[in-house]
Amino acid sequence: MELEKYILFKMNDMNCEFRTLYGTDISQNYLNGLKDQKNFIQEIPTNVSISSQRKYINNILYSKGDIICGLFINDNLVGTTGVQS
Repeated sequence: MELEKYILFKMNDMNCEFRTLYGTDISQNYLNGLKDQKNFIQEIPTNVSISSQRKYINNILYSKGDIICGLFINDNLVGTTGVQS
């Protein structure tokens, strides 16, 4: 599911945006962050790739009851949150 709105704000001279996450937002930096958080997030696959993560995000985006959002600071994805039913 896709949010109809997004939030833009500034924090210490940084441009911040909270919005629906899209498959095209997934980058190698994002994957590196996932791998770094493996000890804290139990459901990260061992062999996560850009294409598999984009497919995962797109499946959520096109569902009727699930949503995933990203927090971007200066156009860099720094975190995600979501709800899956």
